[in-house]
Amino acid sequence: MYKRIAVLVVIFSMAIQSSVFAYEGIGPEEKKSVLIVYDSRFYYGYSSDMVESLKGLLAHFKIKAQSTPQEEYEPGMCSGYDYIFVLGIEGGVSDESVIADLKNTKTAVVWLGKGVGGFLRGGDVGIDYSGVSTDFVQVIYGSGMGEKGTAKGAKGFAIGPGREFTVVEPSEESAVYAYLDDGGAKVPFAVKEGDFWHIARFENEGILFYIVADILHDILGETDFEQSQVYIRIEDVHPKRSVKNLKAAADYLYERDIPFMIALIPAYVDPGSGNMVTMDDMPEFADAIRYMQDRGGSVVLHGYTHQGFERETSGEGFEFWNGIEDAPLDEDMEAYVFDKVSAGLSSCIRNGIYPLGFESPHYAMDIRGYREIKKYFSTYVGQVQENDIRFGTTKYPYRIYDTGRVNKLLPENLGYVDPENPFALDEIFENYDNVDVVRGSMKGVFFHPYLETAYLEGVVEGLKRRGAAFYDMKKEEHWVSCAGISIRTKGAGIVLDIEKGQGAGYEDCFTEDGQDWITCTGTNVMKKDGTHIKYIKPGDRSRPEASISNRISIINDILIVVISVFCVIFIVIFTISKRKSRKNLFK
Repeated sequence: MYKRIAVLVVIFSMAIQSSVFAYEGIGPEEKKSVLIVYDSRFYYGYSSDMVESLKGLLAHFKIKAQSTPQEEYEPGMCSGYDYIFVLGIEGGVSDESVIADLKNTKTAVVWLGKGVGGFLRGGDVGIDYSGVSTDFVQVIYGSGMGEKGTAKGAKGFAIGPGREFTVVEPSEESAVYAYLDDGGAKVPFAVKEGDFWHIARFENEGILFYIVADILHDILGETDFEQSQVYIRIEDVHPKRSVKNLKAAADYLYERDIPFMIALIPAYVDPGSGNMVTMDDMPEFADAIRYMQDRGGSVVLHGYTHQGFERETSGEGFEFWNGIEDAPLDEDMEAYVFDKVSAGLSSCIRNGIYPLGFESPHYAMDIRGYREIKKYFSTYVGQVQENDIRFGTTKYPYRIYDTGRVNKLLPENLGYVDPENPFALDEIFENYDNVDVVRGSMKGVFFHPYLETAYLEGVVEGLKRRGAAFYDMKKEEHWVSCAGISIRTKGAGIVLDIEKGQGAGYEDCFTEDGQDWITCTGTNVMKKDGTHIKYIKPGDRSRPEASISNRISIINDILIVVISVFCVIFIVIFTISKRKSRKNLFK
């Protein structure tokens, strides 16, 4: 009898736990593996690294791709991968051992750009190679093209002149996912036959980049799309900005229930005198940032001074890149980044301001800087510099995860409001329409607070006409951790944890022992235990419905309690029954 009860307890516990784990997707996740074989990383005369940009797109799907130049390829290297991507930038991949392996492999092959002729000749794929052309004026695409050769909502996007495209002729078994049009005839931009895909050219910007980004869903068989959203970022916010303008922008967005980001520069350096003005020196500015936080703003640390050389103005100069020589900084980046980040975070915490991510000034930083930032921030905001040669960035169309440069990226790809450009809004919305071809896209636009709110209004109204869903950083999980300071989001609120001896300005909070709630630095209510103080900042709006992950966490906690109680009851019953059995035995 007891064994039966014990078995039932075990089965009951395992069933509950497995059902929860299955719902959460907990457990070893099978990730697809990709090998990229390439002829060149760069187009001639350009510094953008095409291999890293392709890896970045794959990182959206949490794929860590391996790459090798064709001259380092060894026979049999492509075995063991789920997909082989071939990237032809200059002359194309033509190594005989690569071609031989690709013709014999059962693995899916995705060929982007030049050199595909050698693979198609004498192979089993019915697609024919026709050469190259620079005559195309538009690309035609809509999500869902492919097996039917058309899609509802497919439309033409203009492309600039001078680009070389590889031209192929599809067979009857081919499915065309996008077309190139020269004004008279159409040829495939993206075509599939069996396990072979061909894309006529790979770029890391503009509509061609975004079409490839979307087609990757079809190539990889991904059907679980993130929600398409857009964020608005108030840029280059430093202690010399107009408090009136900052509050006006926050009020405008808050009244329309639009969350936003604040790209905060904690310290301003005067280019004439070299003197530094911090938030501690400008209490009305710090008050304005707290006001903006409470009106729906999420703070992103935008460097510490946003300048790095003599005579550079905060908000205009570089800080993590040598903008004068267009080269990496000659610094010990581990110490340099730590000093900048810890100074910025301490300044923020002293003033009741809680950054949730990081944005490098002008998006400029070499790989050493990115690696250091990854230690301190879960989330990077903006564009990514994918090379260490010259400044240049990639505008990704969706979140990317766990690369050599970022833990999580929230991309900016729409541009900004430029009062000197009469077509600035048109360009923003053209960019929006281009990025919008990507399922599960994330879009970002920014606005400088020295402009009147009317400029911001033009952006917001245009986004609303397009049915944009606005992104709220506080409703997603983020963490910041540096120099004994820890910040993380929880629900719609923020949890702050400061270790004793860190976070200048909080020393008085550690004067007594115990677990009491105390008031420290004004109205911040914190809990201390002698070694840490913790502060929970409630959400700035009415608390939203708990996210799926939060609900699951609550369910897990409840189930653990239920199982524990059940086990205790079983042990008690078992013990009592055992005693009764012994008494009956010795009667």
